[in-house]
Amino acid sequence: MAATNMTVTFGLVSIAAKAEVATITKTSLAYLCTGQPGKPEHPPSPRKQPSICETCGPITDTDALLRGVKSGQSYTLVDAEAAEEAKEEYGRAYHKVLNVVPHPSAEFLNATAAGKSLHYITPADVSGADHYQLLVRLITEHPELAFVGLHTPRSATSLYHLTVREGVLVMAQRTREGAVKPAPSVGGEVNDALYAMLDGALSQFVVPYDPATYADTYQDTLDDMIANGQTVNVGGDDNRPDALRATVSDDDIMAKLKVLVAA
Repeated sequence: MAATNMTVTFGLVSIAAKAEVATITKTSLAYLCTGQPGKPEHPPSPRKQPSICETCGPITDTDALLRGVKSGQSYTLVDAEAAEEAKEEYGRAYHKVLNVVPHPSAEFLNATAAGKSLHYITPADVSGADHYQLLVRLITEHPELAFVGLHTPRSATSLYHLTVREGVLVMAQRTREGAVKPAPSVGGEVNDALYAMLDGALSQFVVPYDPATYADTYQDTLDDMIANGQTVNVGGDDNRPDALRATVSDDDIMAKLKVLVAA
C-alpha cells in the first residue's frame, strides 16, 4: 500500500508527513496453473478470478493447480497437500477458541502494538451469562492486568486484548512485535530551546475533547445518500494535494510561544 501524504499540526508547529502500513503482510498461497487438459504445459501462471488462466483460458481441472508463494516476479512452489493438511490440523485444534490469560498490563501493551479490529463479545445463550459476568467483574476490578486471548478462527493466530465497555466484553486486536516492520530511519535534530518553550506552553494548547470535532462526516453523508436511495460510487483520488509544508520558522514559533507563556 502506497504512503498517504498528510500534514500533522500541533500548536504552532506544522509537519509535512506520510502514513504507511507498519505491519508485515501475512503469507498467502497463490493458485498456479501450469497447463490444462488439451492445452500445452507452460510456466506457473497465477489463477485469475473467476478461475481463468491467462495462457489456457478457463480452468477446468482445479486438481492440477499448484500452490506457491510470490517473491518479486516469481513464485516458490510448496506442497499443496501438506499445506492444506497443516491448515486443517491447526484449525481443528484451535478453531474459534478464545484462551483468556491474564498478564501484567504494562508488559503486554508495551510488547505489542494496536491492531485493526474491535469486537463485542457476548454469551451465546443465557446459560453462560453467569460465568460471563464473572469474567466481566474480574477484568473490571483488575485494571492492572491485561486479559489476553489467543483467538484463531482461521489458520493464523492473532492476539486480542479484552476490556470492558458498559458491562460488555470488548475484544481489541493487538499486533505481535514480530509482525511490526522495523521503523524507518528519520533524520533531524531537536532544537532544545524550542522544545523547552513548547513544553512550557503545552497547557496553552490543551482543550476539552469533543467527539463531535472528529465526527466522520464523510460516512454520515454516505449513510444519508444510501438511505435516500442514491447510488454511491466510492473511488480513489489520484489528484490528492501533497501535504502542506511548514512555513513558520523556529524563531517565529519561539517568539509566539513566549507571548503565550507570558499571557
